[in-house]
Amino acid sequence: MSKQTADAVQDAPEMVRLWAQEHSICLVPVLPEAEDRVVLLDADCMELEEFLGIAFTLGVRVLYLDIECFDADEFAVLPAVAAAVPGEDLPDPDADLDAAERKQLAVLRAAARPRHGQIAAVRLCFVADSVAHFWGVTAPWAKQLDDQWDDFTALLQMARRDRQEQAHAAEQVDTLAEVERMAAVLAALPAFRAARNQAARKAVAVDTFPDSDVPPVSYLLSRAVGVAAGRVEADAAIAWREVAGKLAASGVMEGATTKPARRIKAAGFLTSLTGGFPPPTRTLTLLLDHPALTLPRPRAAAHPAADTLPLA
Repeated sequence: MSKQTADAVQDAPEMVRLWAQEHSICLVPVLPEAEDRVVLLDADCMELEEFLGIAFTLGVRVLYLDIECFDADEFAVLPAVAAAVPGEDLPDPDADLDAAERKQLAVLRAAARPRHGQIAAVRLCFVADSVAHFWGVTAPWAKQLDDQWDDFTALLQMARRDRQEQAHAAEQVDTLAEVERMAAVLAALPAFRAARNQAARKAVAVDTFPDSDVPPVSYLLSRAVGVAAGRVEADAAIAWREVAGKLAASGVMEGATTKPARRIKAAGFLTSLTGGFPPPTRTLTLLLDHPALTLPRPRAAAHPAADTLPLA
């Protein structure tokens, strides 16, 4: 931007003011809002006398005036809470406040009480050339009370949100405790340990907790089934590691010369050792594939000795 342009920008406001004064033009220091065709003014933009002077100069025949008187009974009122049962009286919203919040609210209401009936704001409006011109001013004490109320409600919302989060966290802890309790019961049941799939485990769980087939308890039961199944699998894995070596040294497999027979004997032996944990198919297959447990290979038949030597 050149110096000449910069100077023109700096000089423009004073030049416009002098031109308007010279030609008896009413100068309004705010642009109209294009969409609503309104001009919004306040005491920072224009004094009341100047606003009224513009209205007179423009030959305004109608001046709209709104006077807002402060009502202390309607100030610092918390919104009503919905009734728990339709038709019942609405609960008192102040009842949800803690002692510190009630004290802050009482202080705020006490500060507002002496202002009851005083003029809190004045608003004026006139229309010229199809553009509505608004001017308004609010008493400083009314602004201060409004700011204090806004601060109080903002802090109140934060406190309520914190309490809701704490309640939710406590509910989650209770939920986890209930899931843990149900899972511990299920994991200790032989029928649950013996179940081969999720459907079978769920059937055992429903039989064990017959009142848990409807929401939200059914959700807790499903979670408990998953936790218990994982625990059973972990316990079974530990059990297999402890007994895998015993199978080879037990002698149970002696005399079992076919794979089906060996699988039956191995499964029965392992189940007896693990307190009812049936061996998973994959585990049993891997165990029987161990060199110490594989079927001995049949010896190759010796070739009979030739009666005569082959002739060349």
